[in-house]
Amino acid sequence: MATYLAHQLSSQTWPFQATITLHEPAAAVTDRIWPGMGVVEPVDDDSCPLHLGADTPRDLAWMVTSVDADFTLTNAPPELTDALHAHAARCLNAVRKA
Repeated sequence: MATYLAHQLSSQTWPFQATITLHEPAAAVTDRIWPGMGVVEPVDDDSCPLHLGADTPRDLAWMVTSVDADFTLTNAPPELTDALHAHAARCLNAVRKA
């Protein structure tokens, strides 16, 4: 019941929703996911899905990258892909100027 409620509150109520596959076990990433950010489902020793929701695709991109884990977009709106490209470009630009 708690997982169901957390999932409802963290992703279902937001206008932009995504599911990503993190390439780490749930136990390794759980501490990096703050309450309200999303719900991690344990699957196996190599990966776990993370269900997220946010007001904007840019917020989703920030959430995804803040987990600090390799990931694959499993079920995400095209706007998230665009936001991740923009985020990556900003990071690359900053590194080039450093």
